[in-house]
Amino acid sequence: VSILSNGGNLGILVGANQDVDTEKITAKSNSPDDVLVGIEPEIGKQSRRVFFVIKSISEKKGVFSVLFSSPCGDKEIQVKVR
Repeated sequence: VSILSNGGNLGILVGANQDVDTEKITAKSNSPDDVLVGIEPEIGKQSRRVFFVIKSISEKKGVFSVLFSSPCGDKEIQVKVR
């Protein structure tokens, strides 16, 4: 994914199968001083999904990563801040 520095953001909807409690899905930035990951708990709740917002909170540009974790496994995405 690609976002602008210092305020750019993007929403990502993460799904889970029926056996996974969506409250156990988490996300973590490799650089929380530059890229923040927040959760919007009410969006997607009815469809067994979790809505995360990835936001650039600094002027720093480059490629960062966000790791999504759940009881059934992990998935990492690259975030290009431009």
